[in-house]
Formats: sequence, C-alpha cells, structure tokens
Amino acid sequence: MMSEDTGSEQFSEPIILHIIVVGFHHTRGSEVEFCYPPLKYGEADGRPVMPPEWQYITALALPDGAHLATEDAVFFLLPDPDDTQTQLSAVACYRQIEAADLEETGSDVKRRVVQKSVCVLCRQPLFGLIKHHLSLATHAYFGEKNFTKTQILIDVYNHLNRALQPSPSSPHSLSPSSCISARKFILRFGRKALVLFKLMLLEKKVLFHSHPVHNLCETVVALLSLFPGVLETCLPQIQPAPPVSSEGSAKPADVDLSSTSDDYGFPIRFCRADTPVLPYMSLQQMDNFKGDEMLGCVAGSTNALFLHSPNLVDVQVDTESGSVEILDSSLRNSLTLTVADQRFADQILSAVQADEESCASGTNWFGGDDWVRQQFRQYLVALLVCSSSKDSRLMADFGTHFGRLWKEQYNYLHWTRLAHPAITDIEPKHPCKGQIGLADLRDHNLTQDQIRQSMSETKMRVGEALTPLQQKLGAAASTTKTELGGAIASASSAVGGWISSWRTKNTAGTSAGSPGRRSHRDSTKSRGSTKSANSANRLAFVSHTKDIGDSCDGDDDEEEEDDDDGGGHNSRFYALPPENMAGPE
Repeated sequence: MMSEDTGSEQFSEPIILHIIVVGFHHTRGSEVEFCYPPLKYGEADGRPVMPPEWQYITALALPDGAHLATEDAVFFLLPDPDDTQTQLSAVACYRQIEAADLEETGSDVKRRVVQKSVCVLCRQPLFGLIKHHLSLATHAYFGEKNFTKTQILIDVYNHLNRALQPSPSSPHSLSPSSCISARKFILRFGRKALVLFKLMLLEKKVLFHSHPVHNLCETVVALLSLFPGVLETCLPQIQPAPPVSSEGSAKPADVDLSSTSDDYGFPIRFCRADTPVLPYMSLQQMDNFKGDEMLGCVAGSTNALFLHSPNLVDVQVDTESGSVEILDSSLRNSLTLTVADQRFADQILSAVQADEESCASGTNWFGGDDWVRQQFRQYLVALLVCSSSKDSRLMADFGTHFGRLWKEQYNYLHWTRLAHPAITDIEPKHPCKGQIGLADLRDHNLTQDQIRQSMSETKMRVGEALTPLQQKLGAAASTTKTELGGAIASASSAVGGWISSWRTKNTAGTSAGSPGRRSHRDSTKSRGSTKSANSANRLAFVSHTKDIGDSCDGDDDEEEEDDDDGGGHNSRFYALPPENMAGPE
C-alpha cells in the first residue's frame, strides 16, 4: 500500500508512536500493509517489516472471529522493542466493506468482503480515549473507498499527538480510565464484581471470553481501573518476575519501587512478567497460561479452544452473561463473599442503578464511574489496614480463607516492604462491618457456615465486651462485701458491749439488796405461801368429800332412819366457803 506523507509533524516525545493498517490476504493471511511513521526495519515486498517482538501484531489487530462483526475494536499490549522493561498499549478498530463498493480494488482483492484494521500504538494505556477517536477515523478511512489514500491516517496520528501532549494549561497527563465505564462493569457482574476484584489479588490464571471483543477488552481494563495506579504504572512498565526461594515461593525482589508508590503503598503489584494481564490474547500466546514459570495470568480471548483446554485456567469469566465459573475447587472458599462483602457490593449496585441516566451522562458524582472507583479504593485501603493489624480476627469480614491465601502472594509480600504512612491513622474495619440482621437474611444468600460464623463472632464480641463489666462488677461486689462485713462486725461489737455493760450494772444492783427490793420480795413470797395453802385445802376438801360419798353408799337404811327421825342436816356434810379455806391470816 502506498503512503502519502504530506503535512506530517515532528514530536520530540510523541505519545502515539505509530499508526498501522492490518489487512487480510486470501492466501497470505493477516499482514501489515501500512505503518506511519515508517519503522527502521525497512520494507519487504512493499510491506513494512515488523520487529520480532511484534510477531503477533496481525493476529491481535484482527482477532479470532473478527469476520463475525461488521465493525469492532480490540485492546492489546506489545513489548517495546527499544526497552525490554516497558510495553506499549495498542488499540485497533476494524471494519468490513463490500468489495463492490470500493473505487479501487486491486488484483489482490479476491473476496466479496474486504476487512482491515487500523491500529494505534501508544506509550500510555489510554485505551478508551484512543478508541473513541480512532473509531471515527476508521469510519472516515473506509468512507474514502480507496485504501491507498492514507493521508487521513497521517492526520489522525498528528491530531492524537497534539491532543494528548501535556500543555501549560493542563500539565497533568490524561487518565487511563477515561472513557472506560466502571458502571457497566458493576451492572454486568453485580456482586461478582467484588469476586473478580479479590481474584486479581490472588494471582491466578483467569480467562475472560465472549463476543463482541470490545466488551471483552473493556471489561478487563475496567477491572484494572478499580485498583489505584495499576493502569498508570503497572501496564506501561514490566516488572521482572521475583526470584524463587528454595521452598518454591516467590520472594519480593530487591528493586526500589518506592518512587512509584504513594503513601498507601499503591499500586498493588499483581501485574508482572510472571503474572501478565492482557486485555486480549491470541491463540499463539497460549503459552502464557502454561509452564511453571507463569504463576498466573489474566487475559481475554475469543477463541473457543481456550475453553476446551483442560486444566489451563483456574477461573473462566463470560463477559456477555456475567457468569464466573471457578474451576479450581480450592479457590471457592477464598472467593465466597462474606456478609459484609455482600453489603458492600449491594450498596454500590444500588447506587449505580439509582439514576442511570444522570450517571451515564457524567453529570452525577454519586453512582458514577469515579465514585465506583473511589468505593473500591476505600475497600482496598480497609483490606490493607486490617491485614496489617495484629488482631487477625479483623480479616474475618473480608474472608478468613481469602486473607490467608492473599498473604502468601507476591503482591502482598511486596506491599509489606513498602512504607505506607497514610494507613497508620485509619481505623481497621470493613467498610460495611456489622452484625447479621433481618435484612441480611432476606436479601443475601447466606450459608449455614456464614450464619454460624457470624453468631460465633457475635458471641465472642459480646463476651469480650462483658468481660470488663464482669470484672468491674466483681471488684465492686468484693469491695461492698468487705465494707458491709466490717460494718456488721462493728455494729455487733457495739451491741455486745452495750448488753455486757447493762448486765454488769444489773448484777451490781441486785447484790446491793436495797430495802425496797427486799420488802417487795417478802410480799411476793407471802402471797405465794397463801396460794399454796389454799391449793392444799381444796385438795383436802375434795378428798374428804369423796370418802363421805363412799360411806353413804353402804348405809342407805341408816340414812333413811335418820331422815325419818327428822334430824337436821347431816353433820358429816359440810363445806367451807372459799374465803374461810385459807384459814386465818
């Protein structure tokens, strides 16, 4: 393809390095047809020669299944041939056009449909922003209906470099998260968005798959954008794989990265040479999932062969349906969301769904893309603070199994070696910490283990809260008992002394024998003698009366004679009046 190099501009440090056109030849397959500025490797057969580090560029720019879409876009990464420690970000927009609609077809056009991809290589991962501009430029390029007219591509190169260059009015670089929707990521995955967020920290092999490819790539980039500083720092720079200890575990490399870390220790280094993150990966790059030297890999692909390769990945994610399939059973406990995690995910989802129109237009902060990223930043800060606390129970709200597995990964070990003074004054707790309530039982699919664990934690926390109170009550009771015992002993001693004193005085008065007291005693004694004499007389009278009655029963005739004789009363019957029974005084 001939190029028209007119009106080009020179940039000292261009952000956009090259703009490339990849076409599909009916016999040679995918090949590079145009490159601006020209590469130093020259041309072969009228086509630019690519560096060996870019051997997969054609398979990436025209991904598997590209013929199924009339237009689409793909994001991918390429190593920088001039610096092995950095990698370039690439955005490719491809389209189809009917061969009959072209003004000039050429002898190489043998098919009914012509498909080409326009690719831009950039120093910074500005995927969303470049896609927005490049899709318009690609549409205009195809609108020419003559692919030899490449001046429009040169104009796009110049325009993008001018637009992306820092200026005195805006010295700060553009954000890589621009035009990347975190809201769509939340709406697509719901609670599973937090599962994927935590999965990234475990450095496992994760495959994202689906059609169309632009949804696939945007999902991976949106997930990375939830981690502070990862897009800006970790993607452009390739951190070497850490050395492996004799036990087989990775040790933090002796590389000073403090200059690229903030006061929180961000970014978290889970993107490395041995754990690459690739928004899109071609079938030729399948080795990234194989080999002992690859500890983990996160990649997107549209090739079905990845799905049918046994033991290739640990987790498969369908970006179209939002399903997350955990193939490694040992990960399931670590990725099970706790009650606090579910509350956190539900709060974000509710905020995003509350006002979709204003959030999507960017006019509302609450529930918008930046707000979503801020929530995950706070979650990550809380996770790091709790993980560094001496109280290991604080990690229960994030998942005990997850915390134990995460602390074995290189990214956590590396973070512990960095200075992070900003977390020292932050209270260690989950953003949605709290006990299980009726709303949790209604809205969350809680397992028996989660309910049992929460009840155990509640019992333990109540016990911890009551222990100081019990100690205080015990001390107060002991003090009260001691003081009350002393008061009772003192009162008993006082009463005993008073009684003893009273008895002593009473005994002394009796021994002295006063006349008044003796006269009273004599009078009492005399009345007692009289009562005794009266009692004796009564007994004698009753006894005498009984004897008389007995003798009368035997002398009835004699008594009758006496009655006939008219004698007076029987002299043997007599009674003394009570007052005379006592006898004379």
